[in-house]
Amino acid sequence: ALSYKDLLAYTANADFGPKPGSWMRINFSRVERQGDINWTWQPQITWDPPNKRHSGFVDMHRPDAWGYFVFAGEEEEKGTEDGNTVPKDPAWPGRLAAMNVYYAQNCYAQNKGGNNYASTIEELAGLVDDSIVGPFQIQISPTKSNGYVVTVMGNPDGSIVTVTQERLLVVIRPGDPVI
Repeated sequence: ALSYKDLLAYTANADFGPKPGSWMRINFSRVERQGDINWTWQPQITWDPPNKRHSGFVDMHRPDAWGYFVFAGEEEEKGTEDGNTVPKDPAWPGRLAAMNVYYAQNCYAQNKGGNNYASTIEELAGLVDDSIVGPFQIQISPTKSNGYVVTVMGNPDGSIVTVTQERLLVVIRPGDPVI
């Protein structure tokens, strides 16, 4: 095992690192005996378009379903007035909507026999959870590589969330530099 301090020795900014109250996504699972044993703390709960509900999967390759690891300092250990000691991810509603569309797109493409993805949210009717995607403005942009980029706008924290057919999810917060 490496300490975080050891890992920081290889970064350009040695001041970079977790601060109290910050968090990262993490999954505690283990695969043994070439996949015969797949152990996890809990199923990875994600949108299941064919069944029109969230379902649990034993699949560590669903990072959108991983838990949050919170770095605590003295203030975080005390908690807040309402007794909550865990900070919330302000981009969570947009992340959830983006991944809802991602799973719907996979189902849509499978139903169409391959890499034919929907180009509008309306084409995904019946495959998305309207209560999750409804509050957002969602744009689906086809890419030159026969894929797509989903853009979710209207997140309560002002962030914009994107996801690609490769499951690359990016949160762009207000004030983030545009690359």
